[in-house]
Amino acid sequence: MKIHKGLMMRTSSIDYFRAVNFHVGVLAFKDKILAMIPTFVKEGSIKKLETIDDSVALGQQMLEWKIIIQLRKDPGLVHANEKIPKFVVPTPPDAKFTEKGIFHILDTTT
Repeated sequence: MKIHKGLMMRTSSIDYFRAVNFHVGVLAFKDKILAMIPTFVKEGSIKKLETIDDSVALGQQMLEWKIIIQLRKDPGLVHANEKIPKFVVPTPPDAKFTEKGIFHILDTTT
């Protein structure tokens, strides 16, 4: 998955990915991903990973479990590249996973 660099809240460096890259990765490695999430499959929240809608459902689960957070371009600044902004801020917590969003993977290893 292609990772981009940005500044969160204009202060701290952050790595993020675009949803379009997420969907390509999910659909390319669907069998491996399904094997990594047997509980989601067993409960029926994720049944298959065949379409963009299935990938969006997986992304929404990852948002709800706080594995990733959704970001948006900093509205107070002008961005040279609208698709890959340099300055990002978090979206409201109730924001849904979208196919055009940008996301950061949270470190949950501690």
